[in-house]
Amino acid sequence: MDAIVREFIAFSNRVKKLLESLQYDLHQILDAIQEQTRAARDAYASHQTQENREPTPIKVIEGIETRKSSADKKDDGDYQNRTIFWQKVTFWVVFGYAAIAFLQWRAYLESNKTNRDAVDLTRKQVYIGQRAYLIPEGFSLAEPLRANNPVRVLFTIRNTGETPALHVQRAGGLLILDQNFPPEIHGAVNPLAPGSVSFVGKGQAPIKPDELWLEGNKKRTLQSAELQAILDGTKHMFALSLVDYRDIFGYRCSTTSCGQYDPGTGEMVRCASQNELKCEGDAK
Repeated sequence: MDAIVREFIAFSNRVKKLLESLQYDLHQILDAIQEQTRAARDAYASHQTQENREPTPIKVIEGIETRKSSADKKDDGDYQNRTIFWQKVTFWVVFGYAAIAFLQWRAYLESNKTNRDAVDLTRKQVYIGQRAYLIPEGFSLAEPLRANNPVRVLFTIRNTGETPALHVQRAGGLLILDQNFPPEIHGAVNPLAPGSVSFVGKGQAPIKPDELWLEGNKKRTLQSAELQAILDGTKHMFALSLVDYRDIFGYRCSTTSCGQYDPGTGEMVRCASQNELKCEGDAK
C-alpha cells in the first residue's frame, strides 16, 4: 500500500511539473500573439497616416453611428477568438493542476492514516504482549461436602503475563442457588478485603490462596436438606471471585471466575460463563 502511494505521488509530481511547463509556454505564446497583433495594428495605422497626410475634417452628425471597416472588424474578431481560445486553454490547465493537487492531498491523508494505524497496532501488540495477566488456577474443595459441617473452597490465581500486577485486590463468595447458572459478577473489590496484596510478579501466585465460605461465614454449616438437594441436582453450589489490579502501564484490569460443584465427581468444575479478563488498555 505504501509503495503504491509513493508511486502515485511521484507520478503526480511529474504531471504537475509538466503542466506548469505547459502553462508557462502557453502564456509565452499568448504574449507573442498579442505583441504581433499590436505590431500589425500599429503598422496599419502608420500606413493609413502616410496615405492621408492632410485628412479632411469630417463632422459626425449626432445620432449617426460610426462604423469600422471590414478589415478592422476581421482583425478584431480574430484577436478576440485567439484570446478566448487561450483563456480556455489556461482555465483547463489550472483546473488540471487543481485536480492533481487534490489527488495528492488525498493520497497524503491516506498515507498518514495508514502510518497512524500501523503505529497504533504496534503499540497495542506491545501492550498485549507485555501486560500482566492474573489467571485463576481454579477452585477446589478443602474437604468433601458433609452435612452439618462448614464448606471451605480454596481459590488461587497466578500472573501469567510478562510484567508484575500491582495493587491486587481479591474478593469472592460461595452460594447455594436454585438456578443452574451463576449470577453475574460485577462491581469492584473493597481495597480492605482480605487476601489483597500490593504486588504479584511474573509467573507468581499469592503466597496464600483465598478461602471462600458459605455466605462468607466460617460458622455457616451445610444443612442435610441442602446437601441432598445438591446431590439430587435441585440446588447448585457456585464459587465466585473477582480480582482487581493495575498493570505497569497504569490501566485497571479485572478477572472474574466461576466454579460449580459437580455431584458426579465431587469436585468444583469451571462454569460455562462468568470467566473473563478485561483491561482498560484493550480499548485504547
